[in-house]
Amino acid sequence: MLLTTLATDVLLEIYGYLDLIDAINLSQTCVRLRDVAQLHFKRYKTFNLENFIHDQEQAKRRNRIDVSTVVKHIGAFVSFLVVDLDESRIGSNLAKTIRKYCVNVKSLRIDAGGNRHKGCRCTYYSEWLKNLKLEKITLEESYLRSE
Repeated sequence: MLLTTLATDVLLEIYGYLDLIDAINLSQTCVRLRDVAQLHFKRYKTFNLENFIHDQEQAKRRNRIDVSTVVKHIGAFVSFLVVDLDESRIGSNLAKTIRKYCVNVKSLRIDAGGNRHKGCRCTYYSEWLKNLKLEKITLEESYLRSE
């Protein structure tokens, strides 16, 4: 029996045992598994991108998948996002991906990634922020302090 012939609820059960990277990798194997993965990814309402990037266990395995790929797969489902928006630290590619795919964010926490700095160059994000229907936005203290 082929994996792709299993019922959707059975495949969702299988996805439930996978971590995010494995689920994304499986979803990229064929159209059927991609479609089922979309149902699975809906559970990612909260995503702490900072924790994901700095998680040592994930870092060991991340060489197989780019962080932007993760955002592309779950971004549309995320309603609470924790992120560092400073492109000098996260890179312009990831920043653009966040703006393109994280369009349903209702609550946003902007962190400084543990580093105190003069603040985020949020001009790149103004249009994205305007289009979000934010209910809450939180800025980490280091964004509010001047050096």
